[in-house]
Amino acid sequence: MMSPQALASALLVGTSLGEFSYAQRSFTLRFSRWSHVASFGHKLPFEVQLDALGSVALLGPAPWGAPQTPQPDEDEALLAAGLVRLCQSGDGAFVADVLIAGPALKISFRCGATLIVDVYPANMGPDWVIAERPPGLPGDIRWSVFCEGGRVDSKRP
Repeated sequence: MMSPQALASALLVGTSLGEFSYAQRSFTLRFSRWSHVASFGHKLPFEVQLDALGSVALLGPAPWGAPQTPQPDEDEALLAAGLVRLCQSGDGAFVADVLIAGPALKISFRCGATLIVDVYPANMGPDWVIAERPPGLPGDIRWSVFCEGGRVDSKRP
């Protein structure tokens, strides 16, 4: 059995953050890769999506400023502005490392920025989901790593 950490790393490391959207305290980030990569006996998806429904913070060096302590109620407009700069940073938008620490997801980028997604104590659904995009047919088992109620789990074909 593959750990959620190993699957999250396989899905995201080497991809590039290309776009994001924000609605009602949740962020959706889309990552892409440009070549076939096989892992665990299967081709990895070209596109992966992170739905961040918990607390989200973007930390890092210039151009984002000095490293900061993540704040659960960070101003979404500032976070969105940081994500725009990250998307436009070219090679800096490539994912260098992924770490799952308890229920928190930490994604480090080549430019030195780190995106942290953590849980909201009162959240009534998943806190974050990394999944293949576009989704497969209904009933298909697709690549995914997710955190719900502080518990991290994964699925793969």
